[in-house]
Formats: sequence, C-alpha cells, structure tokens
Amino acid sequence: MTLIINGARALAGAALIASFAWAPSAAAEDGGHLSNIYLGIGGSAVFGDGCEDVNCSDSFNDWTVGVRGTAGYQFNDWIAAELGAHYLGTIDDPDISDTDDFTGQALSLSLLAQTTPRNDISLFGRIGGAYGRIEETDGDPAIADESDSGGAFLVGAGFNLDLGGSARLRGEVEYMGGLGEDEPAGEVDYLMFSVSVLFGL
Repeated sequence: MTLIINGARALAGAALIASFAWAPSAAAEDGGHLSNIYLGIGGSAVFGDGCEDVNCSDSFNDWTVGVRGTAGYQFNDWIAAELGAHYLGTIDDPDISDTDDFTGQALSLSLLAQTTPRNDISLFGRIGGAYGRIEETDGDPAIADESDSGGAFLVGAGFNLDLGGSARLRGEVEYMGGLGEDEPAGEVDYLMFSVSVLFGL
C-alpha cells in the first residue's frame, strides 16, 4: 500500500475522530461555522482520459470511482488553503492482446477563493497543483508492470453547505491536468465530481 493511500486513510480517520471529539466545542465557539482548521473525507466519480506514449498512439478513457481526503486552513472569510490526498481509481485500457489497468494517486496543494451568498452556503473556486503517480498493470503476466510520477495543475469550483455544528457538506467539480509522464506508464487528465463532509477542529 503506497504512502498516498495511507495518507488518505489517515485523513479519513482524523476526520471521523474530529466529528465526535470536537464537534460540540467547535459549534459553541464558531456559531455553527467551520473553525480555521478543518478535515474532510469524501468520494468521487472520476473520468480519466490518457495516453500511454508520447505520440498518444494508444489512448484510453473510462469512468471509475475515487476517494479523497482534505486538510484545510481558513485564513479569513474569502481565502483558504488545502492539502488533498486523492485516490483516483483504476482505468482500463483494452487493446487487441490484453488489458492494461492504470491506477492514479496524487497529493495536491491549492488555494480557495470563496464568497458567501447566504449564511448557510458558500461558493468557491480552486487553483493549485498536484504531484502523483500512475501505475500500469499489464494484463499479460509475462510483461512487467510500470509506473511513473509527475506534476499536474488543478482547478475546481464548488459549494459548501452548513450542516450545523462543525460540519459542512461539500460538492465540487475538479480538473487535474496531465498527471504522470508520457512514458513509460502514461499521462492522464482527470475530471472529478466529488461529495465530501468537512469537520472543523
């Protein structure tokens, strides 16, 4: 199990602990809004579109399911910074002889600019970057698996809905462009539709 998956699990566990340990105190201190530091966990519907070589002679795309963890800091009513751990699921690349599977994982850092049209809803835009890994598992057991790492840019937009206490529900769409390298394992663009729950500490 890789460091990125373990990081996502750690964030998930911390978020669950936070929901029980700090929810009452956070609600009392912040009047039902998230405190400066928050954690979150959620799931994503992920569409991946990639190329297996530099000339994109072998392209692939598919829907899959992912998991994400979030750790954030709210500087003020308009700006926040977030660390993300993303498990991007596995995409199948069928060809004539076998089936290759491409599994993506990434860590991200981004800034959020947000506005609050109502007391219980905030809207935000996201910009940042990610660094991750693409692992290719070949359908032919005689062919060695391959992997590579690389950076990507990250943009997104979404909303937060106040659930009361220290919790918020988040819906978001994100685009992570160009994760990995063209060779040996491939480079993939990801479009993610995510739902998460955030807990203030």
